[in-house]
Amino acid sequence: MEPLRIADKQLLSFRESQAHINIWEGSVRSGKTWATLFRWIDYIINGPQTGDLAVIGKTSGTLERNIIKDLQYLVGGDLTYLKGSNPRLKLWGRTMWLLGANDERAYQKILGATLAGILGDELTTWTESLFEMSLSRLSVEGAKFFGTTNPDGPAHWLKKNWLDRKEEIDLKSWAFRLEDNPFLAVGFVENLKKQYTGLWRKRYIEGLWCLAEGAVYDFWDEALHVIDRIPVAEYYIVGVDYGTGNPTAYVLIGINSVSKPRIWAEKEYYWDPKKTLRQKTDAEFSRDLKQFLESRSLPTAPVVAIYVDPSAASLKLQFKRDGIVGVKDADNSVIDGIRTVARLTVNGDYKITRGCRQLIEDKSNYVWNERKAKVGEDEPLKQNDHSQDAERYALHTHFGSEGAVLNYNTLL
Repeated sequence: MEPLRIADKQLLSFRESQAHINIWEGSVRSGKTWATLFRWIDYIINGPQTGDLAVIGKTSGTLERNIIKDLQYLVGGDLTYLKGSNPRLKLWGRTMWLLGANDERAYQKILGATLAGILGDELTTWTESLFEMSLSRLSVEGAKFFGTTNPDGPAHWLKKNWLDRKEEIDLKSWAFRLEDNPFLAVGFVENLKKQYTGLWRKRYIEGLWCLAEGAVYDFWDEALHVIDRIPVAEYYIVGVDYGTGNPTAYVLIGINSVSKPRIWAEKEYYWDPKKTLRQKTDAEFSRDLKQFLESRSLPTAPVVAIYVDPSAASLKLQFKRDGIVGVKDADNSVIDGIRTVARLTVNGDYKITRGCRQLIEDKSNYVWNERKAKVGEDEPLKQNDHSQDAERYALHTHFGSEGAVLNYNTLL
């Protein structure tokens, strides 16, 4: 085990975090989570010794990735992770309840709790009502809240109602930048910066609270991101966006772990009932999907997953009735999905072949909803988005994890 290291900014925030509410915000990989974990361990030892504790993140999966894994690294075998319907951690006789902020039950679970401390992760993904409820349950004398977040829009409730009012309330915050983590290798930092452009670079690299405005994929350049040659696929995935009065789109995506690019949009299907003046039935869409899959350039390469709009219940049922295998609910996390598509595109991992005309056309016309941004919400405008949704369903559901595996053989 390598010796534990803590940077000057982390140590400063560790010492100063004596307020009722303590928030670390700023760039990715800047050391803010590491600082909160040191502080959390110290708090378990030296804070109030009565009352339970809670660890709250966006989902149970992000808690495992962002918090639990590093906490296990720091305290070793003393930490017990109990999964199940009521997941929790046990450490030195204390119970830490684990809650996902996007779980509707999280609010109810906190409602009746009496807590001595809360460790919060990805605070901008919470609702303000959950944040306020969690603070109200810190009723043990001396109880404290410790949380981390990346920046969002300047009108986000966390910034507007809390961080900007820290002089009026018992709240301290620290803004972290990449430069505050001196232990990152220069090459890693340079590669990290290349992964983010536009809005994401401003927020996740520069640590700025800025509006989502203009084109969603503001880095899009047809000369860089569109290819004429179709690589040889190891396997395929498909994204499906379903509309009744709106367009229905399929995007066939090929993957080959050793080709350049490694991921590409090979074909598309797009049916717009407003232009054709006819709405197809689920049976017709199912028939069209079969024909769409049969005409792929390498029929011997398997289609391992068909990621469908999770709200399209009738269409998924029709697919299964017609013997289409591999149908799965897509992960419809819009902002996370857009970030995945952006990362793969900017990295050069993902390209679009010239034949996907609708997908290419929609790229530069897919824009942020500026009205929503002004009230603190990141949301694309519901225009020119159907091909983009189908693409996002496939790419984010399949490759949303930073450590996603691209080799088909490892999936068997």
